Amino acid sequence: MNQQEILINQPAQKKYVFSKLSNLLKSNDVAEVVIMVAFITMDGLYLILHQLQELLDKKIRIVIISGFMNNFNNPRVFEFLSRFAGIELRVANIKGYHPKLYLVKSNNGDYRCIIGSSNLTNSALRSNLEANLYAEYVGDSLVTSQIMALYQQAYGESQLLATEILDNYRQVYKKLESSEATAGVSFEKTPLPNTMQKRALNVLTEFRLKGISKALIISATGSGKTYLSAFDVKASGAKRLLFIVHRESILNLAIKAYLTIFPGLDYGKLTGDSKEFYPDFIFASMQTLQKEEYLLKFNRNHFDYIIIDEVHRAGALGYQKILDYFTPAFLLGMTATPERNDDFDIYRLFEHNIAYEIRLNEALEEQLVCPFHYFGISELMIDSNYLEDYSDFNRIDYNNRVSHIINQLDKYGHGGRDKVRGLVFTSRVTEADELSRLFNLRGYKTVSISGSDSDSFRERAIRLLENGYTNQDGIKQEYLDYIFTVDVFNEGVDVPSVNQIVLLRPTQSAIVFTQQIGRGLRKNQDKDYCVIIDFIGNYTGSFLIPVALSGNNSYDREELRSFISEANTMIPLNATVSFDKVARDQIYASINNIQINRKFISKKYLELKRKLNRIPELIDFRTYNSIDPKIIFRYQGKSSRVLFNNYYELLKYHDGISEVFTVNQLYYLDYITQELLFAARPDELYVLFQLVNANTDENIIYQNLIQKYGVLYSEEKRAAIRKILTLETSAALQKKYKLSLIDSGDSLKLSNDFVESLQDLAFKSIVLQTLVLGLSYFTGYKELEKNNDFILYRKYSRKELVRLLNVSLSMETSIYGYRIIAGCVPIFITYNKLSPNRMNAKYDNVFLNNHDLIWYSRPYGKIISTEVERIINYQQNNLSIMIFLKKSDNEGSDYYYLGNADIHNFSEEIKEGKNVMKFTLRLMTALSDTYFDYFTN
Repeated sequence: MNQQEILINQPAQKKYVFSKLSNLLKSNDVAEVVIMVAFITMDGLYLILHQLQELLDKKIRIVIISGFMNNFNNPRVFEFLSRFAGIELRVANIKGYHPKLYLVKSNNGDYRCIIGSSNLTNSALRSNLEANLYAEYVGDSLVTSQIMALYQQAYGESQLLATEILDNYRQVYKKLESSEATAGVSFEKTPLPNTMQKRALNVLTEFRLKGISKALIISATGSGKTYLSAFDVKASGAKRLLFIVHRESILNLAIKAYLTIFPGLDYGKLTGDSKEFYPDFIFASMQTLQKEEYLLKFNRNHFDYIIIDEVHRAGALGYQKILDYFTPAFLLGMTATPERNDDFDIYRLFEHNIAYEIRLNEALEEQLVCPFHYFGISELMIDSNYLEDYSDFNRIDYNNRVSHIINQLDKYGHGGRDKVRGLVFTSRVTEADELSRLFNLRGYKTVSISGSDSDSFRERAIRLLENGYTNQDGIKQEYLDYIFTVDVFNEGVDVPSVNQIVLLRPTQSAIVFTQQIGRGLRKNQDKDYCVIIDFIGNYTGSFLIPVALSGNNSYDREELRSFISEANTMIPLNATVSFDKVARDQIYASINNIQINRKFISKKYLELKRKLNRIPELIDFRTYNSIDPKIIFRYQGKSSRVLFNNYYELLKYHDGISEVFTVNQLYYLDYITQELLFAARPDELYVLFQLVNANTDENIIYQNLIQKYGVLYSEEKRAAIRKILTLETSAALQKKYKLSLIDSGDSLKLSNDFVESLQDLAFKSIVLQTLVLGLSYFTGYKELEKNNDFILYRKYSRKELVRLLNVSLSMETSIYGYRIIAGCVPIFITYNKLSPNRMNAKYDNVFLNNHDLIWYSRPYGKIISTEVERIINYQQNNLSIMIFLKKSDNEGSDYYYLGNADIHNFSEEIKEGKNVMKFTLRLMTALSDTYFDYFTN
């Protein structure tokens, strides 16, 4: 037996049972999979569905044995599994069948298993308090024989799921479902505010008490904005209301919501077909109300309360005309996406009074929106290439594409309780028309809708999409399965019963992506969840998918990569996200090629400035989930020069601030920003921060540093910090920056020139902002397990290596692939070489398993080099072997730290006519399943 581990769900620590199960199924040496569980749910299956499919593609045998205990399993689960050719689905004929066993057999005959309390359900694998044992066993162990005996018993006392068996169970389940539904019948009651609405209502009330007359609500699609507005109108005591919408199609839905809060409400509609001016509550379309013949029917102060739905559109002239005319006692704007591409400042319109903000992931956690299950799958190939952003769609064989699409739609299904109600977003109108036509030829009922279609045509299509096969009396009726469109349904439409979203276009905007999947996230009695199927080609903007799904707007490549491989540890527990292998690779490539320019940074800066109604401080970018400032100052343009060397340059570029800094002040800012802000340890940043704040007792500074951040202290480090702040550690840096932050004397104090520069308060402010930002990256650093300041799976450059080893920074340029330095042998490995002509591309670095890695030395002559000899005898020479690895050169110049390693064995080989030493390095800490999968797959 090799490894044992207790698996429990710890959501606060982002640790879950499913993570181990998922990585087990992704192992390269799987020969057979057995799953024996009593209960299975769709959201449990979705967690491992892509892994199961990839095993089936490799012709790996998969056996699933479940049953009908307590009539828990929904027949849809068995129907769904039956679609996967290759899964042997069996029903146990055992009374009280209640096991939870996941068994993976390896090619070498060994077994890995999870056994304990977790069924194949989302809650059991991610949120419930569960206890499971993960263990590895050699083929002939006692426990292996006992587990196999259990499996053989269950297998022998089960039978393949036949159509007749499923039909009988479906009838039993349907009767039970009907009786439960009857027992649960209740009369509709007046809705009560949910948690989000209560918090927002409190803030809105406080605003009015303070005399604030305008407010903005930012709330995810489907989270209850319209009901919130009705609750607040009631709380405010308003007598006359104007509710403005962009499209007439959602006007009736708003009225319906208000009628539940205001029974018997006297309301009027002001639309193209209805002109009612006298009721107290008017629901109007902007297109109608903006016309002077209707606008002037009202006095300027006629309405106590005005609400603008989808207020991100308020930059349009029609909205501006309406808002310039009326003077209500209170104005409320509501939107899910305040960030716009048209440069209009929504925040300013409401005097920056944000009453409440809840984005998609928060709404999911609060259970305000419908759960979703997202699948990123590969697009159709054309001439051995995947579709690209600007592919010639005239070259596509649409019959093949429709077959590919339908196969995937059938495979992943929908979240409806009876039929599919799907919205399909395409790239262009002609594509939507053609796909709709071909779907109809395959027996589906679909329509294509474009911007040229009338409101009445759209509304009829929506009604048909919401229809079931029969009406309430059981009589067959017209219905639709899908509506194909481009961007028409991004917003301004409400179809709560949509249970499947299909994305057949490149993702070019995180905002649009969020709007489109939001069409399926309204709660509805006819669905349990929404399935989102995203067809991903070789698209440049695919990196925006993890941006949108994670809600992380930092654009940090490492965080985006982590989301692709670990999405289900990062999102709320009632949603799942998975990508097939090809889609993962496409998104990784897109992440590696993210292009950041001044225009993009300018947009993010202005968004934050408008939201705050002031010039942002550097820490605000992190506090308010904007672009990571490290990217602003690190990203290089086409000229290989950073776009902004420091925050002063950014402010000067955007706001034309009047301050003029000296040449030396700019050198100081450049050095602090470019050399210290990116530091892999807090030490230099903290020492300098204390000195700038006039704390000069060196012993107290270091005591506080150790206590606050848990850093490892040594006199060598203390000396190294001094050299870094005096720039003595690198002649190249001295030549570049021509200054010293501290004196080179015995006492720790700032240099006279730096002290003089700090008399300029604007300069001092930016210095402190930069230091505060740098230290913010080390929140929680004290709790991390550190090995000589290196943290497992953090990324480091060669410069950071020598900094953390407390040696001269100038040594970074002489490390190449490896070097013996400061009692260590740091080895830098690029796992997948991009250029076959490079020398290191001749040697294949290969993970044999989670512990062992093949690595080659540099070529040497007939006699083993002294350097290689010292590495072979690393223990006698008191050397620590440190492994740094990146997947490919596309990831940049930073490498993941994988910990220390021992030499398991070594042998001499000849490569390209030269002698090299082949090492098998054994990691002291086994590579985590997630990183093993990322590097090797």
